[in-house]
Amino acid sequence: MKYTFLLPAYKTDYLQQSIKSILNQTYNDFIIYVSDDCSPYDIKTIVDSFNDKRIVYNRNRKNIGGENLIHHWNLILDYCTSEFVIMASDDDLYSPCFLEEIDRLVNKYPDIDIFRARVQNIDKDGIIFKKETIYEEFSTQLEYVSQYYYTNHIQCIGNYVFKTKALKENGGFHYFPLAWFSDFVSTVELAKNGIVNSNSVLFSFRVSGKNISSTTKANTHIARLKLKAVLDYNEWMNNFIITANKNIQTLIEKNILQFIKISHKQDFIGNVLHYVNVISFTGVIKFICKYHKYFNTKIDIYIFLKKWFFSKYK
Repeated sequence: MKYTFLLPAYKTDYLQQSIKSILNQTYNDFIIYVSDDCSPYDIKTIVDSFNDKRIVYNRNRKNIGGENLIHHWNLILDYCTSEFVIMASDDDLYSPCFLEEIDRLVNKYPDIDIFRARVQNIDKDGIIFKKETIYEEFSTQLEYVSQYYYTNHIQCIGNYVFKTKALKENGGFHYFPLAWFSDFVSTVELAKNGIVNSNSVLFSFRVSGKNISSTTKANTHIARLKLKAVLDYNEWMNNFIITANKNIQTLIEKNILQFIKISHKQDFIGNVLHYVNVISFTGVIKFICKYHKYFNTKIDIYIFLKKWFFSKYK
């Protein structure tokens, strides 16, 4: 078997559509491993309704993803023995030619460890509301990181195809609280030799209000976890920038890295502001002192404090 779709399942709203989109592939050398994460919903009946031998079903004795989503991902990754692996989901959709096009690229670039399908966003009703730009077929790791900061970039996990051996040797999927930034960092780490992109849209990432990406910041515990992930990701990105800076060889690479530095600082402050309501006044002052280089002017600091105040006392 060349490809395995790992599908950690908990919700049932779109599960049947998701599985059907995989089974409808024009390329047939694959299996789907459905990991029922001790769901209170009837996952098995939906799986059994397909009566398809390409589906392997397992139910966890306890809910794993609710406590540590990445632990669940890495647990089912251990079961994968195929050459390539895809981390699917219970609400996203694949184009029928997803694997056919990916396999063409895999054969064209045998030394690459990670492949990426172009993405579009769909809403709860399956209506398309955003398509990302077309990237060059081959991108270096540095070019790929810069794409993350493009305005219409769509970051998810189900559109990536990993060489199983390379992913396992890298320690599996990178842990951050709530898997926040885990998808991106895991893909960057596997793109050391570059990443290959499809030109056509092959994956639909659903934004329905029921996934982790849509979790509201109103939940203080969730907000604290997301803020920790933001801080952890900042540390990871700073280390990446330091390493990349040592390996710069051309003016183009220097300019790309400069773009990443500027974009990351802006993105970091924006992400912190999104969850700043869980930080105390003392914590905010400490944050400004620690990350003062992230603010371009004193006015930016004033705006940051103003937004913190209104988030706490509105």
